[in-house]
Amino acid sequence: MLKIAYDPIYIHPLPAGHRFPMLKYELISPQLLHEGLITSENLFSPGELIGLRRFILT
Repeated sequence: MLKIAYDPIYIHPLPAGHRFPMLKYELISPQLLHEGLITSENLFSPGELIGLRRFILT
């Protein structure tokens, strides 16, 4: 299964008219979910991996 890192902490607001269209990256995961191309099981927060790694290493 394809795993996709997604977390709201990656959202970085930029001023209107900024040359880098950051909003489109924020909308990718919700659009893929809407189209049924992925499920919520495909998404993970990198913070979850940090907790898992600490668990494994201890």
